[in-house]
Amino acid sequence: MYSEPARGINSMPQLDVPSARRKLLLVDDDSELRASLAEILQNRFVIHLASDGAEAWHVLSASPERFLILPDHRMPNMTGSALLRRACASPVKTAGAILMSGDANL
Repeated sequence: MYSEPARGINSMPQLDVPSARRKLLLVDDDSELRASLAEILQNRFVIHLASDGAEAWHVLSASPERFLILPDHRMPNMTGSALLRRACASPVKTAGAILMSGDANL
């Protein structure tokens, strides 16, 4: 996926899950950003929200569903990177992940 200024998103990830069943786990401690991203993506995914990595891990580990995970890198309780490492080291199945950050210094 890539974007261009004033053009927006030009392609979405291709998933091996039928579109009616695509689940997105959107993880960010910024509630306004979480709501904005959910609004943008709601027509393509069934959106599940979490405010930090620990809450997201609870959703992932409690559900048999496969999620595309979209976590912020810096969050309290568990970072997005730590969440993805934990998911990769566990039997939890995902449809992929995209780590996001607003920190230009990463």
